[in-house]
Amino acid sequence: GGTFLYLQNKNITSLAGIEYFTDLETLDCAGNQLTTLDVTKLTSLMFLVCNDNQLTALDVTGLTSLKNLICAGNQLTTLDVTGLTNLTDLECNDNQLVSLDVSTLEELKLLWCHGNKMTALDITHNAYLGDLTCGNQQDNQQLTLTLWDTKKEFWDRMLDRHSDENSNVTTNVIEAPVNADHDGYEEDGETVDW
Repeated sequence: GGTFLYLQNKNITSLAGIEYFTDLETLDCAGNQLTTLDVTKLTSLMFLVCNDNQLTALDVTGLTSLKNLICAGNQLTTLDVTGLTNLTDLECNDNQLVSLDVSTLEELKLLWCHGNKMTALDITHNAYLGDLTCGNQQDNQQLTLTLWDTKKEFWDRMLDRHSDENSNVTTNVIEAPVNADHDGYEEDGETVDW
């Protein structure tokens, strides 16, 4: 079931007109030469794979059904995923991102954001996150990873397991609130501005 379009590695330089495929649930256009991709009207999309292109921007803000977003290996400088509350898999590694807000992605299980230009990442709101690569930032930039003290041992092991993709990562361990539920998140918790 579902509608899908698989166009990977076809030397495509434009997907003009893709916005009319409004029922599309899966779009895979990885490994092409796309410089732009307008998916703003594809609100049924659950899987978007557009890695290894030359995209400098990607507007996914209205794609609230999206579960998987794989946009690695582009030239993205910003990526707003805050409204994508169903997202479980985000692979945005090897871009030019200077920041990434994943605080609203409570269903997130996999996050690959290594090889960007980020200096900070807060994963205290991502209870189900089990796979993370966030280091190896460009120009040997140090990344500070903020996490709950109750998850420190787990994340130490994970960072070690993916050591190549997690070089130059330091952890900022904060005490989990006493009244926190399973993920250490509380509605009135303070956020740290970097």
